[in-house]
Amino acid sequence: MQHVIEAELGFPQLIALNNLGDGMNRMLELILAMYEVRDGVIFIDEIENGLHYTIHNKIWRFLEEVSRQWEIQVFATTHSLEMIRAAHEAFKDDDDYEFRYHRLDRKPDGNIEAVTYNKFGMDAVAAFDFEHEVRG
Repeated sequence: MQHVIEAELGFPQLIALNNLGDGMNRMLELILAMYEVRDGVIFIDEIENGLHYTIHNKIWRFLEEVSRQWEIQVFATTHSLEMIRAAHEAFKDDDDYEFRYHRLDRKPDGNIEAVTYNKFGMDAVAAFDFEHEVRG
């Protein structure tokens, strides 16, 4: 017996979630994973996968709301400059801005250095208008 999750979209019949695209499946995956780790930590690899760039800001707001409600600390990786900018835009007006952007940069001597940007760093021209590769 196969289980199917269906959505009610106002049509005469329910629509199977897997017919609604990768984005809906990705959202369900995130919701279920977050539910499973309530009061804990979640690691989301390449958070942008399956999600259209036009909803990145909404995704971050959703993650913030759910993580606060379920007391979850979220760690997400991305290669998407748009996703990083969307996170900053989503959180920049919050009184307790908790978003941090950590970037690993290779120094001239070959060592790797972790650089962390907080709200003020993300607002700064040097941090936000960088044109170098996000993957560093």
